[in-house]
Amino acid sequence: MKKFEFMIAMTAAVLAISAMTAPVSAFAVDHTAEQTYTYTDDSWAATYDDQTKQDSPSAKVNVTYENAPTYTVTIPADVAFSDDLADKSNSVSVDNVYLNKGKAVKVTVASANGYKMILDGTDATTFIPYTLTSNKATIADVITVASGTKQNPASDTATLTYTVTDKDVPAAGAYSDILTFTIAVVNAPAT
Repeated sequence: MKKFEFMIAMTAAVLAISAMTAPVSAFAVDHTAEQTYTYTDDSWAATYDDQTKQDSPSAKVNVTYENAPTYTVTIPADVAFSDDLADKSNSVSVDNVYLNKGKAVKVTVASANGYKMILDGTDATTFIPYTLTSNKATIADVITVASGTKQNPASDTATLTYTVTDKDVPAAGAYSDILTFTIAVVNAPAT
């Protein structure tokens, strides 16, 4: 009897090993693969979508293209007036503007001290007033550039001019102000 039990155990082991090495089939729908329809005797076997028997089967194919909006903004470095307090100029450039339909890049500027360079950066009662102008817009709105096309992106440059309005400096020391340039994507202005 032991021989018979041994034979059953060996047969079971061989079958188990055979099952582990046998090829395994798996079925999954790959939505990136081609769609295949096979017609056989009034029945349709579809490997994509839920197709039923039809005289003229159909399949939907998405055709897409997506690209990211782009733009580059270059703002000025520090502005340092010389002893004669003559006007200073620099520029803000907006390049490679390619955005969603109806959008534009807008650059604005704000002064921390109301366009006054204050003594030692802390004494708001002692200051040198100045103005900042842009040749492209009012000063709060330095420049706005609407989108171009993928092959021809838009670009533009604004010239900024800094002018000291009272050159009678009240006291010796270091005067400063901080300008904050803000870049935003906005609705394009009406043309």
